[in-house]
Amino acid sequence: MELIKTIKKAENQAEETIEKAKRQAAQKEENARQERIKALEEAQQARKKQIQKSVEEAEKQADLEIEELKQQANKDNEAFRNKTKNRISEAADKIMEYLKG
Repeated sequence: MELIKTIKKAENQAEETIEKAKRQAAQKEENARQERIKALEEAQQARKKQIQKSVEEAEKQADLEIEELKQQANKDNEAFRNKTKNRISEAADKIMEYLKG
């Protein structure tokens, strides 16, 4: 009789140990899943930050290039005006001489 009680007690302890191991395994699986989700979210945030940083850098570079192009266009326009200024004056003088006869 005592042997049967000891066997049943051992069986119950074995079942409890198995259930405890199952719960621990399930908890470890859930923890691992949560860690994977967290790592994925962090990677996505880092990716978004990098994209934003790249966009901002590209915008700054574009602004610099636009400013350089504007300055060059202004220089080119000024050079063109200076070049044509004398020609317009010369052409006007020739027209006046022609009209005077």
